[in-house]
Amino acid sequence: STWGWNVRMLRLLRPAQANPLLRNFHVSVISRSHHLDFVEEHQHPDYNVAKRLPRQFCHLSNETLSIMATQGVAGAHRERLLREIMRVEQTSWHDAHKTLQVMNQENDKHMWILSLPYKVGITCGVSFGFGSIPLVFHRDTAIWFNDRFVHADLPDGGVESLETFYKVGEWTWGWMEPVLGTASFVLLAMQFIRSQMINMDLKPYSALVLSWRAKRLVRKFPQFHHSVVEDFAKSDPWGS
Repeated sequence: STWGWNVRMLRLLRPAQANPLLRNFHVSVISRSHHLDFVEEHQHPDYNVAKRLPRQFCHLSNETLSIMATQGVAGAHRERLLREIMRVEQTSWHDAHKTLQVMNQENDKHMWILSLPYKVGITCGVSFGFGSIPLVFHRDTAIWFNDRFVHADLPDGGVESLETFYKVGEWTWGWMEPVLGTASFVLLAMQFIRSQMINMDLKPYSALVLSWRAKRLVRKFPQFHHSVVEDFAKSDPWGS
């Protein structure tokens, strides 16, 4: 092997290190050996290497799963919990899925209520975001909204002067600008508050929900290691 060849050459060259010529030859031998080691370490994989490639989390070792779990990979947390169930219940990997399914269902309880603020936020964002476009630029919608809620004066030329959506936007911007500007500033302030809460290790709503469901699942299944259960509960997708 290359390593054995390197050792034999070093033994032969060690007594002659005082000779400058042999010292240069020694350096060239070492450089060649490092080059051979680099080639062997960086050669293309063959079929046997490709055949041993892990394709699922269940094919990974415990050490690899632990490393991936520290990086927050949800699949690694799930596989760790499966192996914890196997260890405690002394069962097979397939039978451990039954307990995992029960834990998953327990973890998803009350999530429709806890996720309600997100659903309301999505609905309001879509409605107000896309609804503001016709309220600003569509003439008939702007006139209807003005007659119902705003009661602002019509432009000097009357409704007929609103020939293009640019002119409609110029007219409606008088009452739409305060609303949209205030809403944008409120959202900006809320984002600033959330970032400062994170800097102070204060949990926003999402972190509170994840922490609550993790502690709840640990209390429901105390026979399993609490850190493994907590990691699974926090990384498990909502409603899955």
